[in-house]
Amino acid sequence: MKRLCYFVNSDWYFDLHWTERAIAARDAGYEIHIISHFIGEEIIKKFKTLGFICHNVSLVAQSFNMFVFFRAFLNARKIIKEINPDLLHCITLKPCLIGGVSARRSNSPVVISFVGLGRIFLYNTVPMRILRALTVLVYKYIAGNKRGVFIFEHDKDRRKISRLVGIDYHKTIVIEGAGINPDIYKFSIEKKHEIPIVLFASRMLWSKGLGDLIEAKKILRQKNIHFVLNVAGILAEDDKDAIPLELIHHWHNEG
Repeated sequence: MKRLCYFVNSDWYFDLHWTERAIAARDAGYEIHIISHFIGEEIIKKFKTLGFICHNVSLVAQSFNMFVFFRAFLNARKIIKEINPDLLHCITLKPCLIGGVSARRSNSPVVISFVGLGRIFLYNTVPMRILRALTVLVYKYIAGNKRGVFIFEHDKDRRKISRLVGIDYHKTIVIEGAGINPDIYKFSIEKKHEIPIVLFASRMLWSKGLGDLIEAKKILRQKNIHFVLNVAGILAEDDKDAIPLELIHHWHNEG
């Protein structure tokens, strides 16, 4: 049986966005391995029930501690070598760097998935510029793998990374999201509302733009232009970029 190994920084992220795709690969005949930072037993039990094989690695998504990163790098490389997957699919920045280097060294098939470029490419502080330069250098090395493919969710991201790294366009592809299951989410005609309804769906991080949307709502309200703002998403309390829950409640009470 062929082995497909997913490498992602957070267990909850894979559970939320990638489980259905892993099930499809399993049903197609692949043995599914997942390398991630598994925080609790609940998701591990769910994945094991689905027939997935879980491998824990001490990778901290928001940490910029290089010692923690290199420890995770060595641990993950050892796990990948033991699994010896027929295809390694890396998702999010750190797994892409670690898995990409591992696959480049062994000349193994790898898929590098950019699910956004992350704050390294967003902020322009001196530390971020240094990290960005190092990241681009590593990606240039990874791009030398003739058996590698780079997947993006936005053409803008593809153009930017291709320009910075020098990736051949034929090794890149844009997949605009994971789609939906039409057996669960049925088509319905959009209802017309007297007051427009806006849905903001995202993690509760400043960089996602909720604060800007709140300010826009206040400005429009002063001009007697109104809309209903619904917010749905995951709190990220351990993230330095997190919007405090108290502030979200305050915005809610303000209307």
